[in-house]
Amino acid sequence: MVTKNEASFPRKRESPSDGIAGQARNDGNVLSRISLNNMCFFAHHGCFEEERIIGTQFSVNLSFDVDTAKAEHSDDLSDTVSYLDIYQVVKAEMQIPSNLLEHVAHRILTAISQAFPQVSNLEIELKKLNPPLGGQIESASVLLRKN
Repeated sequence: MVTKNEASFPRKRESPSDGIAGQARNDGNVLSRISLNNMCFFAHHGCFEEERIIGTQFSVNLSFDVDTAKAEHSDDLSDTVSYLDIYQVVKAEMQIPSNLLEHVAHRILTAISQAFPQVSNLEIELKKLNPPLGGQIESASVLLRKN
């Protein structure tokens, strides 16, 4: 049902060359922003010996841009980046103990960049849940970006 206000404003017709909201252009192709949210891991990162022995919970949010034009038409996983493959890289890096969240996040970005050169504008947020800082704190996090 069209209201009077809607009927009085002509709607712009979208053409195949129009971009999708929130997506950037790359030489005429649409770059999609893919995100993997709240990946949860138990790991042994931290500066305190107890953290490295006992371990704690971590949450990872990762997003990146990739050209999905071919996959949008083919519906074939081989024409894009597999979420599972990205997840496996994150999981492998999270299993390697480090002192600093910054170091872990940097390793993850580097490993993904090397394994998937077609991705760009990587962003990772790595959270340590309930960090041992002497008070009630939901999380401590670091956010890194790589173009």
